[in-house]
Amino acid sequence: PRTSWTWSARLAQPLRISEWPAANHTRMPGAKGEIRSLAKTLTAAERPGDFAQAMMDLGAAICTPRRPACGLCPLKPDCRGYAAGLADLLPYREEKGERPVRRGAAYVAIRSDGAVLLRERPLKGLLGGMLETPSTPWEDAGPNGKSVREHAPLEADWQKMPGLVEHTFTHFHLELSVYRAGVGLDAMLKRCAEPERCRWLKLCDLAGAALPSLMRKVISHTVKADSRPAARVGGGPPRARRRSA
Repeated sequence: PRTSWTWSARLAQPLRISEWPAANHTRMPGAKGEIRSLAKTLTAAERPGDFAQAMMDLGAAICTPRRPACGLCPLKPDCRGYAAGLADLLPYREEKGERPVRRGAAYVAIRSDGAVLLRERPLKGLLGGMLETPSTPWEDAGPNGKSVREHAPLEADWQKMPGLVEHTFTHFHLELSVYRAGVGLDAMLKRCAEPERCRWLKLCDLAGAALPSLMRKVISHTVKADSRPAARVGGGPPRARRRSA
């Protein structure tokens, strides 16, 4: 358990400080083997099972990964990590690099009855089985104009909304351009490879839908941006509205 690595790293220093992984700048998870070896020297010869349970309880309640309660710890007198003022920093971990950025385009089609087009994601993979607005693949370079047109789920006057929708996953950061189209009740999903995965859901019913926060951001972005100028997918300025005589 994570807590076991924490107290092991803090208590290992009193025994052989020159061999302590942190002293040699070895960081987790690479230091696990060294910490495991040093922790074995702490194991009691009698009733080792009780000792192991006590150490796990200690790690869960007192010697926690963040903000350890050193003042309550019965092993504080023997803990060099505490004596050196390093308890809050141990165990040292590898510094995380910057997440790669992926880009894509999301499509928000809204019917005249207030329903939005959604698609069920595959069961396996990221956001498996949840609903999404149709989109292009998420790639490093992002979609070009041709790709945006080819991946649109239906024929419509798609307009690009100002700004981007950004979302951070565990392993990458995502930037989505959002395209909106108003369509009629007879809109046909000509470009939906699996029509059975697509459905129309009214905006007022989205609260209870299996819609991840990313897709709620996309739809919210569209609704907020509706009142601002938008650029068509095919380029060029939007058509001027006719004035009534």
